[in-house]
Amino acid sequence: MADSGFRFQPNPRHGVPGIVVLPDSGFRRASAAIASWAAPADPAASCIDPWIGAAHAVTRLLAAELARRGDVLAAAPAALLAGEHRAALDGVTIAVAGSLSFRAALAEAAQRCGAASRTVPAGEEHPLLLADTSWPGFAEPPRDVMQAQRWQVAQILAADPPDVLVAADGAGGLAAAAAVQIRAQRLPTRLVVAQPEGRAWLLEALAAGALPELPPGEASLLAWQELERSAFAALAVPADSHSEPLALARAAALRLDGSALPGLQPGGKTRAIG
Repeated sequence: MADSGFRFQPNPRHGVPGIVVLPDSGFRRASAAIASWAAPADPAASCIDPWIGAAHAVTRLLAAELARRGDVLAAAPAALLAGEHRAALDGVTIAVAGSLSFRAALAEAAQRCGAASRTVPAGEEHPLLLADTSWPGFAEPPRDVMQAQRWQVAQILAADPPDVLVAADGAGGLAAAAAVQIRAQRLPTRLVVAQPEGRAWLLEALAAGALPELPPGEASLLAWQELERSAFAALAVPADSHSEPLALARAAALRLDGSALPGLQPGGKTRAIG
């Protein structure tokens, strides 16, 4: 699929067993926590709300910090987001890295809890760091974000599983969360990861069989550990097709729909998320 500027790369390792990136036990805990303050995700929605992942990660981080300091031993997520521990969080600042939408959502979540936030480069060390991407030595906070994304994907897939799910993703966390949930629900759904041409690191990685050397956080290490064996394929989309992630995903889905490609039969149900 080289015409029209699209490049398609099937994954030769698709289906090979690998490490567990998002444990089901952690997903159950995340689901219970998120359900205490968030409305159920709309099964018909295509946009994955970055607020859900940011708020879940913020409440996890701040609850741990309050317990470490001995101020509040078990701060409930809903209570944190309601500002009930604002006084105890006075002077606490969260460092945030990652996508622009995630940083904006995290700033709002931190403010609701009573904490401040500031942007730092991916790869920088900080005792209270959150990001929606991971790199060597930094994995647990991004895992919280991915479990929250998985919570949203689970409700979408439970309602009407598609034959092909196209996930538009920069660093890969959302796509990896979707891949884990597809496997957890034992669906035959094929996951295709769409990225803009020029930043399609997953396509290059699948072709080479190894993650390329990139700046910290540009390609999530956790995401790669999942996608290297569970993504069905990667698709590079021309740069003029991606004003927003969901627009990119839809452009990719339209390109795939009706294409006779190995493992992707024309006429199947294709769904885009981003």
